Amino acid sequence: MVRLLIAILCLPCFAVDFSGTWKLVLGKSDFGKANAPQSQEITVRQTGDILAVHSALTDHRGETKSSYAIDATGKDVENVIRGNRVVSHAGWFGGVLVVKSETEVQNLSIKTSDEWSLGSDGKTLTIARVAKSPQGELQQRFVYEKALAKH
Repeated sequence: MVRLLIAILCLPCFAVDFSGTWKLVLGKSDFGKANAPQSQEITVRQTGDILAVHSALTDHRGETKSSYAIDATGKDVENVIRGNRVVSHAGWFGGVLVVKSETEVQNLSIKTSDEWSLGSDGKTLTIARVAKSPQGELQQRFVYEKALAKH
C-alpha cells in the first residue's frame, strides 16, 4: 500500500519536456546495419502529453523534411512520414516516453518501438529503437544534443 501511494505521489516527478531543437550526434549514435545519415535535426514542441515533431534529415538522397505528432496518452495517432502511413501510440514509463508504431513500406510490415529519454542535464536526448520486419530485427540508438537557443 505504501509503495502504491509513493508511486502515485511521484507521477508528477516523471514529467519530462522534450521541447527544443535537437541535433543528431553521429559519433555517439548507433545505426545498426542501416546507413547513417549525413545529419538530422529535430524540433519538438511539447504541450502536456502531446508532442509536435519536425524533422530535417540529410542523407545520400538529399534532404527530407517531415512532421508528425505523438500523443503520450495512449491514443492511436496516424501520421504520414516520407509518404508512408504510420500509426503510433505512446505512453510514459517513468521518465521514458515509449512510442510503438506500425507502418508498411514496399509491402513490408514494420513495427518499431522507440524509447525517448533525456539525460540528467536535459541537454541530451536519446531515442533507443527496435524495428522488426520480415527481414529481421534492427536495433538503433540515436543521440541528440540540444541546440543553443537562437536570439
